[in-house]
Amino acid sequence: MKKSEPFPTAAFWRELRMAPHRLLGLDYDGTLAPFRVRRMQAVPLEGVPKLVETLSLLPETTVAVVSGRPIDEILLLLGGFPGFIAGSHGFELRRPGGTVETCPPSPRQARGLVRARETAVRMGFGERLESKIASVALHTRGTAPEKARDMERLLYGAWTRIGRRFRLSCRHFNGGVEIRAQGRDKGTVLRHILSFLPARTLPVYIGDDDTDEDAFRALRDDGFGIRVGHCGADTAARAFLADAAAVKGFLEEWIEMMKEGN
Repeated sequence: MKKSEPFPTAAFWRELRMAPHRLLGLDYDGTLAPFRVRRMQAVPLEGVPKLVETLSLLPETTVAVVSGRPIDEILLLLGGFPGFIAGSHGFELRRPGGTVETCPPSPRQARGLVRARETAVRMGFGERLESKIASVALHTRGTAPEKARDMERLLYGAWTRIGRRFRLSCRHFNGGVEIRAQGRDKGTVLRHILSFLPARTLPVYIGDDDTDEDAFRALRDDGFGIRVGHCGADTAARAFLADAAAVKGFLEEWIEMMKEGN
């Protein structure tokens, strides 16, 4: 599929209907919910939680929400959801039924994360930090663009130096910068989820920023990565949707297409 083609195409829906099983992976922020300055005010568009639940109940369909947020935040913001939830970029995974598995950082990585947080606090960024199971994030949303870029540039440099010593990676995301343990990302957790599903499952993943590129690359050979946002972005995704409203329309169309195929 060429990235310039309108999406979704008839060929995409045809392949989706023919698949023996389907995995739909969904990022949260910027995908199911528009961004907000106050993170806990980033609620899904009206009707989206019901759409996600309906999708998860379709025959031969598995839905997974895959986010940098912790699982508890996803449950609070999205509501009851019977599918997989991968939180903290895959370092937490809640399976259908509620069983949760975690992948904590190594002792060396944990020491590095402590060092990274202490460094950010000394630089005056303490009030904007968020600590998770295997990462520390600086949030800059709501800050003047030039100041936000300066904050992210300074901390990215400091955290990158720490990362080299402690097996940590520093990544930009939409609204900040994060340092996290290596060994797990949205791509690896999607592959892990696929290991629970039938052979020849067709995976589709929708996300909006650099952290989702790991998932797009993981699915490039046997699935569909769909990037939310400007269609000129450099990406491993195979298609684009404009924004969270377009994602909602895509979910509605998926449900209708599957009903027509039955």
